[in-house]
Amino acid sequence: MNWLKGGYPQGIPDADYVPLLAVLRRRLSQQEIDEFADRVVRDGLLPAERVDVGAEFLRLTNELPSETEVQRISQKLTEAGIDVSYVPPVWAGPTGS
Repeated sequence: MNWLKGGYPQGIPDADYVPLLAVLRRRLSQQEIDEFADRVVRDGLLPAERVDVGAEFLRLTNELPSETEVQRISQKLTEAGIDVSYVPPVWAGPTGS
């Protein structure tokens, strides 16, 4: 909110809503990632593939994840000891971005 108020002290102009929504993509909270991890383990989706991460994000948020969000969630799951075999798609380039 501080970022929005700083960038738009007079309020958001109508013409900026669509571009702003494109920038403000949904990210999972730590609690949602914990729930995500529990479900992946419970459902036996190990190792979790990139498509599993994307499908679970869609289930939780009703939105398609960005590639950056799939990478972030995969990293968090790996750090938590969950086997994630994340392979960036070819179109994402060599760094996955």
